[in-house]
Amino acid sequence: MQILVIGAGSAGCMVALKCAREAVGHEVVLLERENTILTHCMRSVDGRPLITNNDAYKENAEDVYPEGSKEMLGLLHRWDVYQTQGWFESDEGLPIEEIEDDAWVVDMDIDSYRKWWLERLQKAGVHLRCNLSMIDLLKVTDGFRVWTKEGETLDADVVCLATGITQGGFGLGAAQYFKHEVLPQQATLLDLHCSDSRLKNMQGIHFPEATVSIPEMNISVTGSLDISGKGLGGNAIGQLCSLGIDWMKSKDFKFPVNIRWIPQDVKPEPIIRRAHQEYSRRNAYEFNPLEIPQRFWERVLKYLKVDERDNWGRVDPKVHNQICSQLMFSNYRIDGFNMWKNEWTCRGGVSLREIDTPSMQSKHQESVYFVGEMLNIDGLPGGYNTQMAWTTAVNAANSIVEQVDA
Repeated sequence: MQILVIGAGSAGCMVALKCAREAVGHEVVLLERENTILTHCMRSVDGRPLITNNDAYKENAEDVYPEGSKEMLGLLHRWDVYQTQGWFESDEGLPIEEIEDDAWVVDMDIDSYRKWWLERLQKAGVHLRCNLSMIDLLKVTDGFRVWTKEGETLDADVVCLATGITQGGFGLGAAQYFKHEVLPQQATLLDLHCSDSRLKNMQGIHFPEATVSIPEMNISVTGSLDISGKGLGGNAIGQLCSLGIDWMKSKDFKFPVNIRWIPQDVKPEPIIRRAHQEYSRRNAYEFNPLEIPQRFWERVLKYLKVDERDNWGRVDPKVHNQICSQLMFSNYRIDGFNMWKNEWTCRGGVSLREIDTPSMQSKHQESVYFVGEMLNIDGLPGGYNTQMAWTTAVNAANSIVEQVDA
């Protein structure tokens, strides 16, 4: 039998690899419209591919998958973060490393990681076909047939669609051909605009742990936070958008947020008091007792009108409380947004109601499977959506292998 996997992102590569290794005697063909694999889906931190998050386990599904949590709960029982970590590091011998926000990355650059996948696909016997633009997929008498823009036709007994949600319309169009509901796309990984003078010219500053809250929604998230050219970005903002995107949209992305710029376990009051008492001769601008980014520290003091010549001993004790307030309870006004990258995670896509989980097989058409980001599953940023790709892919591959070997 011939197994056709369309889309060579993370999910598509995993389905193809597992099927080729385990469905012995069956042909696996992996189709990709770009000139290589893992192009538009690749997320990275410091140039290293992001593969999962330490909190992407079954008991945590409701908290980390704002959309599709019920389905992910069942799927993660069969393949979660622990299986992913074990597969990469123990089974495949690929070094991985935990970084901030509990995310895990592969300890190599993206080009090396892509080569690593290409080598394994080739060794497993996957027939990789790149530079093919699929234009149609139909059910025919003895299986399925795909037509390409390049004039080729390909036949298959089993088709797995892994085309993503934002890269062209073929995959979602094929889902509609098989009578699947396709929900509207809504980007969830955003930067939030903020024109507050306290953030002006502060772009590039990174906070490893900050807490951002929306009082009107009664939601609060903790994660890394970046000051971008137009406002706020980073993992914390990504989480906030994933949890509150519909409400934000209803407010036209104009609403107040509260920010705690320092970690939750840091108590600034005694640290500031100690600086006043023990380092009274040190310049307040130069001596930063809380070890927050220096440019931001100077901006806080300037905003509170502390003289640049003042030593800590001359800083009014009333200002101590104001410094603490600025770092713990700052109020800011959000006045817009922009997307991180147009290929990154969106809510929407193929409805989960018409897909059988855990098999990932269409309820409308036997032998058609859906995996990865073309599904209406939305995880928080920081590796959860990449874990979703692995999880749906492994569940689908297991089902495909069982089907063709029956």
